[in-house]
Amino acid sequence: SRRPHARPALDAAVMLESAGRLPPFTAFGTDLEAEGALARVASQLAYQRELIIVCSDAAPTASASNALNTVLQLRALGLHHVLFLSDSPASCLSMRGALPDIACVWSSRLPKTMPANPGLCAKMYWGYAFYFYDLRKHYAARLAIEFGVNVLQTDTDVVWLSNPYPTLKGIYRGVQLVSMSDTPLVNAGVFYAQDVRPGDGAAWVLRELSRRLHLFITNSSAVKQYVPWAQPPYFANIDEQTIMNDVLRSSIANVTSYAQATAHWEVKKGATGTRKNRTFRWKETAEYALLNFLGKEVPRRKVR
Repeated sequence: SRRPHARPALDAAVMLESAGRLPPFTAFGTDLEAEGALARVASQLAYQRELIIVCSDAAPTASASNALNTVLQLRALGLHHVLFLSDSPASCLSMRGALPDIACVWSSRLPKTMPANPGLCAKMYWGYAFYFYDLRKHYAARLAIEFGVNVLQTDTDVVWLSNPYPTLKGIYRGVQLVSMSDTPLVNAGVFYAQDVRPGDGAAWVLRELSRRLHLFITNSSAVKQYVPWAQPPYFANIDEQTIMNDVLRSSIANVTSYAQATAHWEVKKGATGTRKNRTFRWKETAEYALLNFLGKEVPRRKVR
């Protein structure tokens, strides 16, 4: 979605380089669920209303190494306003051993272990990825909507060779949500939210994405509320990318859709599919018809 240009473009040569310009970060190791914690982080780390989110635990794996490398890449570009979201105070301390001034926090919002009422998706694939899917979408939404912070979320398998802000504040200056393209529309791992206001379309997308992820992670039975013909055990898809695309298509076409990320995966992996239920006909459902409609309507709206 677009908003009118709010301010003149900044000098591209030094655009939003925060190195040496941030106050001391006193929220190190803080639980973001503590009262006032997120406001404190935003006040100390957001530079000219900009913040970058990177997520990882501190286990001795390639994932943690990639995350640290991502932070170092961004810092090499002069971008020090990076929030490192981890899974515990101990993980923050481990990361501090590698980068002494890393701005690391964690969250008790969601247990790191598999939830009590997991769907088949969680049972089959549960890992830290799902934990961080929930956290990063939740805090990106809160920062953008409640605190007016422009949030760049990045995966850790991304190489940053140059400062992205000249592009984000240049040709994408009037675009509220910018994402790397992927199937069918966008990639959920790398996106930027700017100039989001409470109650506008971009705010709805961020809030709704966070809500759906948390709901299906913590309560797989909720699938039945949105896909009435689904049968237990529910697959309860909790992949952030497919859910984000459903939410975006809902917003673009002004309809509420759970057709791809939720309904279709109940057919593919849940107990409702035709391999397990020979009387079920996916192509006769309202969700199948909605997918066909969205496949035509979304391109017609010409959202780039």
